[in-house]
Amino acid sequence: QVSVDRLVLACIEARTPLTFRLLMALQTHDMPTGQGGMRWMPVAVGLVRAGARVQPPPARDFDVLPAWFHALALVAADEWLLDYSAANQAAAALARHVAAAARLASDGTGGSGGGGGSLGAALFAAGGTPSGQE
Repeated sequence: QVSVDRLVLACIEARTPLTFRLLMALQTHDMPTGQGGMRWMPVAVGLVRAGARVQPPPARDFDVLPAWFHALALVAADEWLLDYSAANQAAAALARHVAAAARLASDGTGGSGGGGGSLGAALFAAGGTPSGQE
């Protein structure tokens, strides 16, 4: 039997973010809640860390968005403990990863998947800029 952690790693290595998003859904469906988040947090932090590593396949930049939005939903959840240093590190890693991908896409060199700027155009269509790029 293959563990979910191994499947997540395989998704990251194979650049299959949509399959990774499905695994995230399965993991979060079974996540324990209550008890002050101490049983929930390790699973959530692991998923957010993995979300910070997922890359799209070539010319499929948009495939990462569902995984990133799910990771952001975990960070925004009431159970997310801000005092938990691993949580802060995972959230910061996700923010850096998303910002880096958006910067690459917005400068026209293609996002991490080589989509020719489509991801950056979508993220900044309203005239915004990546954090720290004003």
